Amino acid sequence: MKTRYDERAVSAVDVFSVSWARDPEGNPLHTGSAHFHLTATDGSKFGPKVTVDVGVDANPDHTVAEAERDILKAAHELIQRFAQMSEEELASAYQASKEPSFLDQST
Repeated sequence: MKTRYDERAVSAVDVFSVSWARDPEGNPLHTGSAHFHLTATDGSKFGPKVTVDVGVDANPDHTVAEAERDILKAAHELIQRFAQMSEEELASAYQASKEPSFLDQST
């Protein structure tokens, strides 16, 4: 299936805001963001983009570059997960996220 983005080149991929944190159980994590850019319709590098924020298990022996690769891999896996969803599944998830939850209600 052809999409509006098939003809566009990747103009940039970046990992930024790499930091160290702990998950709720106290396990160490590397957190960060991966930024994926495509070219615009005119070929310029300022086209559509996706930013993915993830956390990955922290290996204390990893360098910053290795942590960045782990974050990039996790972001790619997350994008693949969403890409596997049908339009109907995404629309349903979108509607469900718009419904009020108990967290939205004041006491």
